Amino acid sequence: MTKNAYSLLNDNWMFCENGQSVLLPYLINMVNGSGLATTEQLNSTVTQLIETGSAVMSTVKGKVALMKIHHPIFKYDQECGPMGTQSMMGVLDEWKLDNDVAGVIFDYRTPGGQASGTPEIAEYINNYTKPTVSFSKDLCGSAGYYMAAASDYVIMHKHADAIGCIGSMYKKVNIDKALELKGITVTELYSDLSPEKNLQAREMANGNDRPFIDKFLNPDAEKFHSYLKVFRPSISEKALKGDLFNPTEALSEGLIDSIGTFQDAVNKVYELAEATQPQINSSMSQKSHPLLQEALGLETPFANTANVYLQENQVEAVEALLAANNSTIADLKNQLQTAKDAGATENTAVTTAVQAALEEAEVEGHAALNNVQGVEALQALVAEYGARPASTPTQVAADADEESDVDGVDMTLAHNQAAYEMLKD
Repeated sequence: MTKNAYSLLNDNWMFCENGQSVLLPYLINMVNGSGLATTEQLNSTVTQLIETGSAVMSTVKGKVALMKIHHPIFKYDQECGPMGTQSMMGVLDEWKLDNDVAGVIFDYRTPGGQASGTPEIAEYINNYTKPTVSFSKDLCGSAGYYMAAASDYVIMHKHADAIGCIGSMYKKVNIDKALELKGITVTELYSDLSPEKNLQAREMANGNDRPFIDKFLNPDAEKFHSYLKVFRPSISEKALKGDLFNPTEALSEGLIDSIGTFQDAVNKVYELAEATQPQINSSMSQKSHPLLQEALGLETPFANTANVYLQENQVEAVEALLAANNSTIADLKNQLQTAKDAGATENTAVTTAVQAALEEAEVEGHAALNNVQGVEALQALVAEYGARPASTPTQVAADADEESDVDGVDMTLAHNQAAYEMLKD
C-alpha cells in the first residue's frame, strides 16, 4: 500500500460509517510493523470483457466491458490492493478505442473512499463516449455513488444493501498511546516562519474542529452536491443530506433509474449503444460500393452494414490503393503533357509549310488564314487548275515575213512545218 500511516490519518474521505473499518487492518499492521494487510475488501479491481447471448439489439455488435469496484476507492494503485481511479481511467481509455466494446458496466460493492481523485473520474465517466451503466447488488456509498451517478444509467438489485451516503467526512484515529507503549515518542516542531502550517490539524488536536470543517469538508461536500445535480437533476434534497437508502427508497429519491438484475444492466448497455448508432438513409443503404468493398476486402456489400468501422489493416489497404492511384494519375498527366508538347511542335511545322505554299501561290491575305483555311484555299486552287483543258497545245507564233498557209494548209501544225521546211529548200 502506497499510503503511509500519516497520510492515512490525515486524508479527507467520502466513506459510509460502516465501511471505514476496512482501513484499520492497514493501520494496525503499520503500527505493529508486521507489513501490509490484504483483505477481501481490498482486492484489486477486476476488469474484463464479458460475452453475452442477449439479442435485445441484434444490430449492435461487441462485448460489454465490466469493471468491478469491490473495494474502497483510492486515487492511486495500492500495493497488494485495489486499482486507483487514475489507472481505472487508463483501462477505460483502452476500452473506448476497442471496437469490440459496446459499452461499460461498473459493478459496485464499496463504502466509498478518498475524496482526492473522485471528482476527476466522475467527470470522466460522465463524458465517456460509450454507454456506461452502474449496477450494485451490495453497498454503493459516498465516493462510490459519486462515480455511479456519473454514468448514463444506474440500476440497483432488489436485494442490494444500500446506496447513497452522499457527503464528506474525516475520521481521526489517535495512535499516540499505542506508539508510546512501544517506546516511540512523537514530537512536532514548527518554524516561526510557518505559523499556518497544518493549522487545521493543530486546531483539531486542541479540540477546535471548525477550521478543518470549513477548509476541507464543506468545500468537498459542496462540490459533490454540485456534480450530482448535473449528473442527476431529479435527485432529491433529502438524498443530498447523506442518508443511506434501500432500493425502493433510492428509486423514489432519484438516486437510481431502475431496480433490476445484472442482465438488465447488460441489456441496457446494448439498448443505449443502439440509440447512439447513426441512422442510415434507406435509399442510401440500397447503393453498393463495389470498389470500396474490394479495397477493404469485405465479403459483404459495404452498404449493407449499418455501422462500419475500419480496422487498421483496412485503413492501410485504402491508403495504399489511393497512393497507387495518385501515382498512376501523375504518370498519365506527364504523358498527356508530353503529347501536348509534341503536338504543339508539329503544329508549328505545319503552319510554316502552309504559309509558304500560300505565299508561293500568291493567295491574297494568306497571313490571316489559319491552317485549315490555308489548306482549303490551296485545295480551291488545285480544283481551279484541274478544270482547265489539257489537250490544247501551245501555239507557236509564225514569223511575220513567212506565209502561214500554203494552199489552204495550216502550216502552224508541227507535222506541216517539217514539210514546209523541205519545200523552202
